[in-house]
Amino acid sequence: MLNRYIKAITEDKDSLLWVITMSGNIMLLNNAYQTIRSFTPSDIDPVLKPNSYQQVITGSNNTIYVVSEKGLFISENHRTFHHINDDHFSPSRKYMTWILELDRDRMLIGTREGFLIYNKKKKQLENAADLTSFTNPIHYMDLDLDSTLYLNTAYNGLAMYKKQHHGYVKSRNFSFNINFKDCYETADILWFATTKGTLKLTKKENTFLLLHETDGLPNQNIYRVLPDPKDADAFWCSSNKGIFRYHTLTQRILSLGLNDGWKVLSSIPMRLYNE
Repeated sequence: MLNRYIKAITEDKDSLLWVITMSGNIMLLNNAYQTIRSFTPSDIDPVLKPNSYQQVITGSNNTIYVVSEKGLFISENHRTFHHINDDHFSPSRKYMTWILELDRDRMLIGTREGFLIYNKKKKQLENAADLTSFTNPIHYMDLDLDSTLYLNTAYNGLAMYKKQHHGYVKSRNFSFNINFKDCYETADILWFATTKGTLKLTKKENTFLLLHETDGLPNQNIYRVLPDPKDADAFWCSSNKGIFRYHTLTQRILSLGLNDGWKVLSSIPMRLYNE
């Protein structure tokens, strides 16, 4: 595993890790980090053979969802995957870049040409009726606890869409020449992992603060941000120079890199334990 570049990771409800590599393989790991099952592109689909996976997530029903350049692949039994038919969509919409769970019945999928909905009851892809006017390529998206949707197109800022009774309405746009990668929400604050550092967005005031290397971060290219399991006022980030812990009250930073036992610097996925 140490010599494989990890693209994405998710933990299912059985505490197993689903790891996606840049080589196009998917591995299932147990708590001892032993590979108990692996899938090559041909295992996923012998005809389409997807190899550019963009994201993997675990749904509320413990279903595994993988989005790729060849569309959406789903595993319900955790042993095989099946492809969701997308024949009536354009090639740009078949190229899927992000996925999140809107509610118990719907998954929202970002593509190179706007959005699609996966209807879990009907088990089919549909147009996103609430967001049909948005046709830009989606790089990243997140849904906060208030059901506000945050969208990031490649190096083109962050747009906020509020949930209304008739659909999503754009409420604010922040102009950043950066890409977003992950988010951790606490109280009224969102902490985003970006290509230019860690961005703090205070929802009530709609203000932001970008922390980067000049503020003491070991690296500005942040991949993940996760809460500290033992301190509600701290979080951990992974970067191109190992991982680091940031305390929101004291602004103290604890960095862990090669000199601290890490065998590689580029730390894309991260999993934290409260031991």
